[in-house]
Amino acid sequence: MARQFVTLAAVALLALAPLAGQTVSTEILGLVTDQSGAAIPGATVTARRAATGDVRTTTTNDTGNYIFPLLDIGEYEVTCTSSGFKTEVRRGIVLQLQQKARINFQLQVGDQIERVEVQSTAPLLRTEDATLGSVVDERRIVELPLNGRNFGQLATLMPGVTFGVTRMGQDGQQTMAQRAMPGQMIGLSANGQRDLNQNITLDGVTAVDDFKAAMMFSPSIEAIQEFKVQSAVYSAEYGMNSGSQANVAIKSGTNEIHGSVFHFLRNNAFDARGYFLQPDAPQNKLRRNQMGGVVSGPVIKDRTFWLANYEGRRERRGSPSQIAVPTLAMRNGDFSEIIQPGNRYYRTDANPAVSRAIRYPGSTAPFPGNIIPASLIHPVARNLLTWTDTSPFAEGGFLPFPNIDDRARQIGSAVNLAGTNDQKLDSDQILGKVDHRFGDNDRMFARYVIVESAWDNDPLARVNRAVNDYRAQNLGVGYTKILSPTMLNELRFGFNRMRANSLALQTDTGFTHRDLGLDMRVIADGNRTLTPGEEGIPTIPIVGFTGLGSANASLNNNTVYELTDNVTINRGRHNFKFGGLYRYSPVDNFASNLPRGRLNFTRDIVGIPDAFAAFMLGFPNDTNSAEGRPPQLMRQQKMGFYILDDFKATSRLTINIGLRYELFGAVTERDGKARNLSFEDRHIQNINGFTAPMLVPDPETREALYDINKKQFMPRLGIAYRMTDTMVLRMGSGLFFSPQQMNNFNILGLNPPGSGSTVFQNDRNNPQATFDNPFAGVTPGAGPAAIIMLGRLKEDRGNRSNYLNNYIWQWTTEIEKSFGRDLVAGVAYVGSAASHIDWNVANSNNPDPGLGAVQGRRPVPFYVDSRDPSTLLALGTVRRMESSVSSNYNALQGRLEKRYSAGLTFNAAFNYQRAMSVGYGINESAGFGPNAPQNPRDRRSEYGRSNIDQRLRFVFSHVYEIPFMRNQPGPAGWILGGWSVNGIVQLTSGLPVTVTQQGDAHNTGAGSAQRPHIAPGASLDRVWSDRSPNQWFPTDAFIRSKCDGCAGAGIFLGPLGYGNAGPGLFDAPALKTWDFALFKDFRVREGHRLQFRWEAFNFTNSPQFNGPSRALGAADFGRITSTVINNREMQFALKYMF
Repeated sequence: MARQFVTLAAVALLALAPLAGQTVSTEILGLVTDQSGAAIPGATVTARRAATGDVRTTTTNDTGNYIFPLLDIGEYEVTCTSSGFKTEVRRGIVLQLQQKARINFQLQVGDQIERVEVQSTAPLLRTEDATLGSVVDERRIVELPLNGRNFGQLATLMPGVTFGVTRMGQDGQQTMAQRAMPGQMIGLSANGQRDLNQNITLDGVTAVDDFKAAMMFSPSIEAIQEFKVQSAVYSAEYGMNSGSQANVAIKSGTNEIHGSVFHFLRNNAFDARGYFLQPDAPQNKLRRNQMGGVVSGPVIKDRTFWLANYEGRRERRGSPSQIAVPTLAMRNGDFSEIIQPGNRYYRTDANPAVSRAIRYPGSTAPFPGNIIPASLIHPVARNLLTWTDTSPFAEGGFLPFPNIDDRARQIGSAVNLAGTNDQKLDSDQILGKVDHRFGDNDRMFARYVIVESAWDNDPLARVNRAVNDYRAQNLGVGYTKILSPTMLNELRFGFNRMRANSLALQTDTGFTHRDLGLDMRVIADGNRTLTPGEEGIPTIPIVGFTGLGSANASLNNNTVYELTDNVTINRGRHNFKFGGLYRYSPVDNFASNLPRGRLNFTRDIVGIPDAFAAFMLGFPNDTNSAEGRPPQLMRQQKMGFYILDDFKATSRLTINIGLRYELFGAVTERDGKARNLSFEDRHIQNINGFTAPMLVPDPETREALYDINKKQFMPRLGIAYRMTDTMVLRMGSGLFFSPQQMNNFNILGLNPPGSGSTVFQNDRNNPQATFDNPFAGVTPGAGPAAIIMLGRLKEDRGNRSNYLNNYIWQWTTEIEKSFGRDLVAGVAYVGSAASHIDWNVANSNNPDPGLGAVQGRRPVPFYVDSRDPSTLLALGTVRRMESSVSSNYNALQGRLEKRYSAGLTFNAAFNYQRAMSVGYGINESAGFGPNAPQNPRDRRSEYGRSNIDQRLRFVFSHVYEIPFMRNQPGPAGWILGGWSVNGIVQLTSGLPVTVTQQGDAHNTGAGSAQRPHIAPGASLDRVWSDRSPNQWFPTDAFIRSKCDGCAGAGIFLGPLGYGNAGPGLFDAPALKTWDFALFKDFRVREGHRLQFRWEAFNFTNSPQFNGPSRALGAADFGRITSTVINNREMQFALKYMF
């Protein structure tokens, strides 16, 4: 299959190549007529790029139309000549990225040597297509205030586009699974689609990885010419993902030497104190230096040009954090506080002296005073609290001591440790680019960027510290061939690689967790012990408190090779374009979810109604054996082809019609380590009255585990009708596919025998599993296995798994109106419906709520292995990755844009939306909701507001050069002139919050995502009128759900006992920010100036609250303890431009 795939792609592209930049559908086109309106065929039209002297010439066809496709962005002079008519010249036409600029000529009768020269501009009104999107030009890129200098933040200036909260966070500063430097990852969510559906190109070649569809670096602001984000109904030329299509154009050299050097400085001495910072605590530490420069010029005038860019970042940061840790008394076994009426841990308990009384399993007598005798404190628990080897604390142990417990007790809070999450970040980025014109008909470019980064992340809990290093590389090469005035070819090659390595605190230090009395082994891999590279503290969650566990150590090397070819042909009223793309993606990943295993402590063991008490006594609720860190070498090939026609039906009507086809090859593991749980008829085994699925194929067998979709045809249609010279109606619709991210398949290598985990559920009434015996004597390899699988668990047993790719139908209508030549407004409706969204059903083999041992109640209690299909093996949790859920989106959008003139440019964007979905997505978590269902057999109960449903959003940005004394000579002009005021104002509603509950009151086992009931008689509004950071929503409106007959607090409501609180019931806090900048330009000499910048982020110093604690049972349930954006931070900079 792989050989056929490559052969097919190569033949298709080579067929195009003989017909063969950084250009991507950027063009000037128009109609040439005489004074009566009659078309003039055969007129000569010339376009000259001012910066490089590049000249393109064409003639009008028999309908009087002309087109210059595949142009570089920049300023142009367009000249039109025809016998018997005066020559007309249009100057100052600035062509933006992916713009179709219509420049019509109405020639005057006269001598051809007579010239009519007009200072002109490219029209803002978009009359040639129906695509929704906007361009961010160089002026806004370099002059708007950006915290961290990530260009992706500017994409949110347009309607319907927000930060992908999984990859960028609400503030644009986070990362995902420590795979990139904070503030450098780019993920864009557009019109209700997740950020994993994005596609970002750099000079027309891909810049995202296929592992998790993220761009792992941000090119230097100084090197970017401009970029455009297409958010909906783009043409058939664009594909490989269904979400936003962002294309970034890197600057090119010109005939003059130009450049700049800069230094941006951040220091906490200029910042406001954090809202949650304790009065006696020091200011949050921040030292950030971003420095570098860009310079470009000619090698050979009008022919060869170069550009070089460097940017460095040195940052030391401490961000405020507060967490709940056990008190000093609890660390010594004293739990007397939790039996006091109204205590801070169990405020709603009517009689905590009874409900929170602790006794040893098997005993009926509570411990006197609720104090665990020292002799009963488990040795492993004591070691975890006191061990000194590799401990991050002077006092020893791996769980920090509280430092504000007295204050926390006074206000009734369990959050009793305050401090900082400390980070050390160093990064160096180098970019180089060369453009060369071989002649009038041939030109090419080559551009390479490399980013080396290191990130030491030391959270407040300290034990989960990770040291990360990264390398991102991107290469783009393009060749454009003008075959005739009406035919052009463009060939591009792209290479994108990301390496991300992470080391944990105890990795390769000689430390072994076995010294603590634990022994977590990779049972599925011959019951082996952990290697030094896998060592560390197992994952140990403790309900109600911060847990402990070392960070995951991982090695990632993700690469994309890409080859594309595009051909443009102009025939009469038709502008045809067709082409193809081939992409090969090897992903090498050494990682797992539970490399050292897991011991989960909850309040569900009978007689131990507190999770930390269960920790001290050594009785986990459930356990997982270690998965180790197995290598996964995943491979995938993709190809796509398209054809489109921009048909000028009349002088006012343009129809864009196209068809795209894509084939996404099956993801395979190079060495055959990926295995799947199959319910095909040929694999099902009936043994001793049990129906058992089979784990296939045999190890080291490289084969596709699912059937690919070979019918991915995507029609696209757009209509642009120019109702008047200043108003256009644009309508479009199309079908778009997105491949499932390769990470969905990568984890199939965590199945036996190379990895895999045994899951064990402790007996709540008579617990057998302990710290030192976490699987209660189960024979290694014979315990219930935690399996990962593709497809559905029971449906379509007779068919091979058809793991479909996500597809989405989009439809839009926009009316756009221009006011003069520099102001345009638009109002649009955007709608979409998506199907086959990937979903993480981590609890698919968990039983419904009920009494009795979990394992005996599982829907599928056994499986068989293809290596020994006659032997039943216990099947535990099944993490099913399926593509069966859907979403829908409807939005009203408005925008107002003023092009730069008279010293002012601004942009306003408004979005009112309703984004609904079932679930959110596999391996994704965003906003304030879970990524797994409560009831794996009831998708309808998961339907609600999408985690990315930001109902209202308004953004306004501006750059204003104050005209007062701007060009005044002498000292007065030097001091009082040259000032600019720039800024970004953002007003948004909050993301939806889904309330969950801690523990396993349903008795459904590990992997459950349980929700509470809405208390009888309670009502909830999207925004609670009495909300405050201390209580953001009415916490008494929720009550713990539990199974019928299960012990502990809560109520049972039939028929099954699942919680009836739905997803996304209320909003997290809204965001209201103003980022402000004040610039002063000093003219040094002609063409040289020095710029001083003062920028203030969150200028009004208003606290921008994070979401509340949403887990019922957490000590801080309903409280807000952090901000999503820091209080006011200032940045100073100097730039020298020449």
